[in-house]
Amino acid sequence: MADMGGIIEIIVVTFGIFIFPISAHSYEMHALKSMFMARINDPNFFLPQNRSKKLNKWIEKTPLENDLNLIDEVQKHKHIRIKFWENVLLFISSSCLSFIIPHKFWHKKKKLLRLLSEGRKRIEKELDIVKILKNIRDIKILMKNSLMTPEIKYQIAHCEKNFIDIEIDKDESSESEDQEITNQKKK
Repeated sequence: MADMGGIIEIIVVTFGIFIFPISAHSYEMHALKSMFMARINDPNFFLPQNRSKKLNKWIEKTPLENDLNLIDEVQKHKHIRIKFWENVLLFISSSCLSFIIPHKFWHKKKKLLRLLSEGRKRIEKELDIVKILKNIRDIKILMKNSLMTPEIKYQIAHCEKNFIDIEIDKDESSESEDQEITNQKKK
C-alpha cells in the first residue's frame, strides 16, 4: 500500500500542475464579472444583458438637457459576459501559448487580454487585506467621531437585534416563540 500512496501523490501533483492555472483563471474571471463592468463602444462585444429596464428608468429620471454626455457614457458600460469558448481562448492567450491564436483570427483577443491584465491588477489592489482593514478602521473612527451622536449610539446598543429577551413567562413562551418564528420567516 505504501507504493500506491507514492503513485497517488505523483498523480495528484501532476493533475495539480494542470488544474491550478485553470482554477486561477476561473477565479479571476468570476471576480472580474462580480466586481467590475467594462467600458466599451461596441454594443455587441459582450453577450447581451438584461440591463435595459434599469438603464431606461435611470434615463427617465435624469434631466436629459444637462446629462446627455453622462447618459452616453453610462451606455458604454457593459457587464462582463463572454462565451465559454472565448473564455477558453482567453485562457490559452494569457498563458505561454498565446502564439497559437493570432489576432487576425480572433478580433476580440487584444481587448480581452487588456481586460484580463487590468482586471488582475485591480483585483489585487481591491482585495488587499491591509487596505480593507484600514478602511474599516477609518470608517469606525469617522462614525464614532462625527456621525454617531449619543442618541444614535444608544439606539444601536438597544436595538432588538442586539439583545436577547429572557424575561418571558412560561405560559407566554410558546406564544412568543411562535410569533418569533413567523417574524423570522417574513424577514
